[in-house]
Amino acid sequence: MTGTFNDIQITEPLLLFGGFVAEVPIAMVLFSRLLPYGPNRWANIIAALITLALEINNGTTESG
Repeated sequence: MTGTFNDIQITEPLLLFGGFVAEVPIAMVLFSRLLPYGPNRWANIIAALITLALEINNGTTESG
C-alpha cells in the first residue's frame, strides 16, 4: 500500500473528514427519532445542506 489514491495522499485529516461526511446522515437517523418536530425539521434541513455542499464540492469526478 502506497498511501495514495489517484495521486492524492491519504492522511489522517483526510480520513477524519471522510468520517465526518459519513457521520452526518447516520446521526440524522438517531436525531430524527429523538428530536421534537420543529428542531428535527431544522436539523434535517441543515444536515441536508451540509451533505449537499460536501458532495458538490468533493464529489467524484469522471476522467476520460
